[in-house]
Amino acid sequence: MDKKKLYIIVGSAVAGTLLIVGIVAAVLSNRPSALITSAAVNTAKDIRKIEAFQTIEKVSNGGSVAVSANLDKYANDISIQGKVYTDVKNSRGAYEMTIYDDEDVMVQPRIYYGKDSFVATCPELFEGAYGINFKKLDKNLPDSIFDPDEDTDYSLPEGLYDYLIGLSENSKGNKELERDLTKAATRYEKFMIQTVLKYADVEKSSDKIKVGGDNISCTVITINVDEDAIVLIMQDLIDYINNDKSLEDLLTRYYEAMPNMSLIYGYGGYDAEDMVDAFYDEIDELEDSLDYIEDMKIDLEGVFYITKSGKRIAQMEFDFDVNGEQTEIEIVLGKNIAKTKEMSLSVKTNDDYEMSIEYVVEEDSAKAYEAEIKYTIKDYWDDESYKMTISWDKKSGDLEFKGKNDYSDFSLEGTLNKKGDKYIFVLEKIKSDGRAIDGVDDLELTITVDTRDPAPKAPSRYTDIILMEEDDFEDLFEEIEEGIEDIEDEFF
Repeated sequence: MDKKKLYIIVGSAVAGTLLIVGIVAAVLSNRPSALITSAAVNTAKDIRKIEAFQTIEKVSNGGSVAVSANLDKYANDISIQGKVYTDVKNSRGAYEMTIYDDEDVMVQPRIYYGKDSFVATCPELFEGAYGINFKKLDKNLPDSIFDPDEDTDYSLPEGLYDYLIGLSENSKGNKELERDLTKAATRYEKFMIQTVLKYADVEKSSDKIKVGGDNISCTVITINVDEDAIVLIMQDLIDYINNDKSLEDLLTRYYEAMPNMSLIYGYGGYDAEDMVDAFYDEIDELEDSLDYIEDMKIDLEGVFYITKSGKRIAQMEFDFDVNGEQTEIEIVLGKNIAKTKEMSLSVKTNDDYEMSIEYVVEEDSAKAYEAEIKYTIKDYWDDESYKMTISWDKKSGDLEFKGKNDYSDFSLEGTLNKKGDKYIFVLEKIKSDGRAIDGVDDLELTITVDTRDPAPKAPSRYTDIILMEEDDFEDLFEEIEEGIEDIEDEFF
């Protein structure tokens, strides 16, 4: 692609981003757009009240997801369960796979992971625990059986070896780097807020909209940005970057710490200073492209409907016009997103492309939940539509998904019950074009989501495999092989 065209496209994309940033600009001034900030905060709070989002948050910070199946049809009395524990806040978790013979554990490998190490255990295959300490890789890898210079059967490719060494070295300074990156991001965010506020046109009015049967009185905030404003905003940003004496050092540290995955695949590395130079070259070329943007015809408009009662975002509309190429986007959220009966997203362009997603709730009570999701897409070549219905009897637990498009349909049936901190789903039947798929009910496929199931702690003592001698490493493999043979002899 021609670089001039590339920068025109980039400039237009940046302009769209700046329009969104302009929403947040309100917090710094007592302007009409201040309503958007408070409404966005209130809407975000409502989203967190939705049961599904609350469940995801709880599971991510101290819960688990388990999937189990009965394999008796294929191997007598054998069942299997995979389970993932997550604890994002504490940067740790665990994964385990358990195979049962009736109710007895046949084998249960488990991996514990954290920001500094991972450890594996499997009492049925080997004694004790084995793992790797990431923070000590730069100290432990040299002269180990994994060192390419040692020329052992386990020597790593040089690219992977260098990557692991760098991973260890960079992890030690990551906290300081993360802190400095956060500070810089906050500083640039504040600058962009002030800059967009300086050049954008913001207006305030009133209107009524109807969503999900509700008539909603709204304060309407309209934000407009044209090509002249975009050029001024981008020029201020470029000047700010070029005058930022601390940015070059921060970028150098960032590129030095960024994992170089290409080393693993043997494509060669890069130099952090070269990456920094390339960044500033791109900034210079972006500045050169401003003349082309200035000659374009650009009109970007965002319209935000803020409920007068409760101060929520009920609806948003965006209209992008770049040299006659138009795109219209509408997002409907309703009076309160946690309780809304209707949400939708639609996109239209002036070259006959249309896309829409509509979510309509028929019932959401203590007894039942019923909803319908419609998806349609139209373009020059084809029209396609898809509909899915969800029906859940909360008392009996009966759950059914039905999906249908222009060519086929499917349905999924089972039970979903909440027991304490757990949601338990059991799959009973799958149908495709009206025909049931054989063997689904025999599997007894069960998904258990537990919102309070802390990740098990890794053993405090483990053997670091990086420090093992070659003979000991081979003995470990032999021990695992013998353990597998013992399991086969006992159960098969």
